[in-house]
Amino acid sequence: MDGLEALVILHGRGNGEAAALNAGELNALACARTLCGLGGFAVASLGGTEAVVREAVAFGARRAFLLIPEQGDAAFRSAAEVTGLVRLEGFRFAFCADRARNGDGALFGTCLAGELGWEIVHGAVAVGNEDGALAIERAAGGQGEVIRADPPLVVTFTPGAGEPRAPLAGVLRAASVTIEVIHLTSTIPGPEPKPLRFQAAAPTHLLQPPEGVSVRARVASMSGRARASAPEPEALDPRQAAAEILAAIREALGR
Repeated sequence: MDGLEALVILHGRGNGEAAALNAGELNALACARTLCGLGGFAVASLGGTEAVVREAVAFGARRAFLLIPEQGDAAFRSAAEVTGLVRLEGFRFAFCADRARNGDGALFGTCLAGELGWEIVHGAVAVGNEDGALAIERAAGGQGEVIRADPPLVVTFTPGAGEPRAPLAGVLRAASVTIEVIHLTSTIPGPEPKPLRFQAAAPTHLLQPPEGVSVRARVASMSGRARASAPEPEALDPRQAAAEILAAIREALGR
């Protein structure tokens, strides 16, 4: 396959955690090299260190990313953050280990497939190219099976036969590869805090009574004690209106 086809994702490490590649990750890298050829794939480490990324690059990756997520990210949130990179670079395959160091390997792959809207195959031990489609060998129930799937596709890997090793030339080349460091922020929208704003409503019905109705008559009518006589028009300033309100309240209470 020509071009940059696959992204191998290393995950399950905390920021700055220098943990060696596990058997599933090593197999994913070896299968990416077999499928895409030298320089035909990229690696991205979600957390971890540059040393972890260079260990993966030694298998023949052309590009390398160190993604620094928010602290405490769950598998679904981390998958959502990686989705943007997969779409931006136009990868057709996303490979990752079926089991990660933090135990959420298969869950991460499932979440990633859900975010991308791609199909997913779990538990691959080897892959091959069949007329543009992926021939995936799985060890299901202790017996081997081969299934055929078309891209785009997420594949999670279990350990293969033996432990793949990077060639010496790849190890030397990895030392000079530029690692693109990306600080991630969650793409999953959360509730935005809204400032509490207290605003007193203007008592226009008291300070600005209808034309021809005094404040006293207005309050008296509200308390059910309006007089039958026609109200006298008054023009009151706010202080006088407040005094009238207090007087009406006292009258209504019989004080």
